[in-house]
Parts: sequence; structure tokens; C-alpha cells
Amino acid sequence: MPAPLSLDVRLTMDMKTLFIITLHIFILCSPVSVQSAEIESERDLGISLSLGLGPGGEDKGHYLNAPNTTINTTIAFGLGLHYRSISLFHATRLNISAEAYYHSHDTDPVPLTYEDATVRYTGYSVPVLMWLELMPNSSFGPFVRIGMGAIWTDWTDECSDDRLFSPNHKFWSFAIGMGGGIYYSLSDRFDAIFIAQGTIATDESVVSEEGWRDDTLYAPWQLGYIGVTIRYWY
Repeated sequence: MPAPLSLDVRLTMDMKTLFIITLHIFILCSPVSVQSAEIESERDLGISLSLGLGPGGEDKGHYLNAPNTTINTTIAFGLGLHYRSISLFHATRLNISAEAYYHSHDTDPVPLTYEDATVRYTGYSVPVLMWLELMPNSSFGPFVRIGMGAIWTDWTDECSDDRLFSPNHKFWSFAIGMGGGIYYSLSDRFDAIFIAQGTIATDESVVSEEGWRDDTLYAPWQLGYIGVTIRYWY
């Protein structure tokens, strides 16, 4: 029987699958979307508000050999700045964006392997990325995006036994992202966007405020997001 895929491999495959599916939708739908009304106004600067879900992933039990557990799905929200919708070849356009999202994290209590106690992981992450979006120059259609930036994480291992340490980890990680979705321009100034994206943190060596070293967060680890964005252009 073949060995099961590691978390790192599965995350990488999930991101590749998301990007390939989105790219196929973009190619198939572009001829249709080009037939709709083109965006004629100059879009120099925009702001956006996003609200959606941060799908939970797997935590590999990094505290005192605790069993693997699932991070609960929580509500996530974001703010963005967007610069200049640039017209490109074949009736496409490019958007340049800077976005920050807030993801809260928590798990159910997990029994420790060698101690009569439980640990609960809780905290939040804030990915801050620059994004490039490619989409048809029309009022409706699919889009793809890639991004690069960093993720700030504040993560605590809350142990139920006061005799055991509950370290708090605060750290920045370099991050890359990719995703896509469907947009609809309600007017020359407003866009409504459905988006699905993933952001991967690449750093795994973490030291808590108290000096507790944790090399078992198993980078790359992923933040998922599925939600709706309202974007306003000045």
C-alpha cells in the first residue's frame, strides 16, 4: 500500500488544483464575457471590503506530541486598496491590489499523548499581500490572481494543566498566494466579486515570546478564504 501523502504535498496539490481550475474557467468564459459591455472609465484608485469564511485546515499536533486536529472554520474579513485598472492585449485588463485579511483560529481541546491534560490552539493570522489580477475588460467574467507578501500570526497553545507551559507564538512569515473567481461590475464605480483563494506561509521555525522554540508548524501551511468582495473605484 502506498504511503499517505504528507500535509505539505497535499497543500501544494490543493493550490495547484485551485489555480488550474480557475485558469480553465477564465479561458472558457472569456469569449462570452468580452461580448458584454466593456469598462470604459479610467479606474485610478479603489477600495474594497471583503467578508467570507476561512476554511479550517489540519494542525499536526505540534505541542508535546499531541494528536493531529482540525482547525475550525471561522469568519474572515479583509480590506483592500486597488490601483489602476490597466487595459492589456485581447480585451483584458490588469488590477494591482494590496489587501489584508483577518483570520481567527481555534480548535477543540485535544488530549495530550503523554500527559493527563488537553491543549487547545487559538489565535489569529493577518496575511498582507500585493496581488496582480488578470480579467477580461468587460462588466462580467472570471479572473485569476497571484500574490506575494507576509503573514503575521499570533498563536497560543492553551494547556489545561497549569503545571505545563502554554507558549504564545508571534511571528511574521513570507507568503505567496493564488486564487480566482467571478466578478460583476454593478456600474463604472462598483464591482461585486466572488473569490476563492489560498495563501501559503513558507516559514516554520518559530520562537515564542518566552523563548519556546517550535519547529513543528510544518510549513508550508495554508490559509484558505472563500467570500464576497465589494470594490469601489474613485
